[in-house]
Amino acid sequence: DPFFMVETMCICWFSFELIMRFSCCPSKMQFFKDVMNIIDFFAIIPYFVTLWTELVQSPGGTPNMSLAIIRVIRLVRVFRIFKLSRHSKGLQILGQTLKASLRELALLIFFLFIGVILFSSAVYFAEVDNEGTAFTSIPEAFWWAVVSMTTVGYGDMYPVTVGGKLVGSMCAIAGVLTISLPVPVIVSNFSYFYHREMECE
Repeated sequence: DPFFMVETMCICWFSFELIMRFSCCPSKMQFFKDVMNIIDFFAIIPYFVTLWTELVQSPGGTPNMSLAIIRVIRLVRVFRIFKLSRHSKGLQILGQTLKASLRELALLIFFLFIGVILFSSAVYFAEVDNEGTAFTSIPEAFWWAVVSMTTVGYGDMYPVTVGGKLVGSMCAIAGVLTISLPVPVIVSNFSYFYHREMECE
């Protein structure tokens, strides 16, 4: 398989690079504290685990279990895309922005969590007496509240009573306001890191 050969060559080079960087690093503990080194490790290890799983799999074994393990491991290969951040200024700026905006993002998730609890409870009690309602319990309404607050609106669950529609309207408006609150801070952080990077160049 030519794709397997290309992947093997790339993995060998990446492994050699990682081993050399680890060998030359004066502080081994500091090496593993670097997020990029951890990403490099998790981007390489799935290849060897997949290869080992295919080699040790017996012909009369359980292929379904091995196949499931291989699929999960192959999914981890997506981490390889983060290796591009070493050479991409845009991804580095994005990472710095998200790191500087962790407090605002945590606040956003907290507000969304409160809104989901409130509006899912409200829409359940507004729709519970309607026959054939999709809101059979408050946890079942969580999905609807998340979709409504993020203004996605898949349409798989929707209120039909007047009270439910009022709750849905307030849920959508509250979602827009909640999501828009931390956006200026995140944009300000992005602008700061972007202009700082441009000045360094």
